[in-house]
Amino acid sequence: MRTKTMCETRDVTRYRVIHIATHGLLDAERPQFTGVVLSLVGNKANDGFLRTDEIFNLKLGGSLVMLSACENRLG
Repeated sequence: MRTKTMCETRDVTRYRVIHIATHGLLDAERPQFTGVVLSLVGNKANDGFLRTDEIFNLKLGGSLVMLSACENRLG
């Protein structure tokens, strides 16, 4: 899942393990803008940024979901 559209529209409920490794951004002053950066290549519909609230609203059915990103230890 390299784009925001793929994360939001792809049916990942059948996967047991989901691992997303990407760049992370932490905005301590405006936490609503904290999230992960996805690819903008060929992406004209979205900003390529998956915010924390959008991650919580993803329909993930895996028994293990791992999110690893730079700067995620800060939050």
